[in-house]
Amino acid sequence: MCSQAVLVDRTLYISGQLGLDPQTGNLVTGGVQSQAQKALENMGEILKESNASFSNVVKTTVLLANIDDFVAVNDVYKQFFSSQFPARAAYQVAALPKVSRVTCDAFDLILLLWNYGLQSSCHFVSSHFPRSCQGATVEIEAVAIVGEVVDKPFGHKL
Repeated sequence: MCSQAVLVDRTLYISGQLGLDPQTGNLVTGGVQSQAQKALENMGEILKESNASFSNVVKTTVLLANIDDFVAVNDVYKQFFSSQFPARAAYQVAALPKVSRVTCDAFDLILLLWNYGLQSSCHFVSSHFPRSCQGATVEIEAVAIVGEVVDKPFGHKL
């Protein structure tokens, strides 16, 4: 058992999100892009519930079962991060949990947001997406800051 998200002070820790239809609890069809799209939409709903958005994201890590999926995943990713891109790393891994197409299209995206420091107060955000689903190709985790992120990115866009 786990919570979909836990808010500690202004830091939101979001559990791994899958490409699930929240109405049916089933994985969406259509491959890695469809599941990436739905997983990021699900993540967006959790961010929205906590008064945050993708604009609060400052760091992401993308884990792919097949690095050849990077371009396809990146095409979806760009729809959610369109102006202020977070820092990002991408890796191929040997295996990911609950993979329907074995190692072919799976990826795990960890979104990390600027951490202003942890306090002792905690709030557990309600769960509105099912967690147990066999065959997922996408799982997304996040840490978000609720409120304005004041630091601006620097360096070059790649």
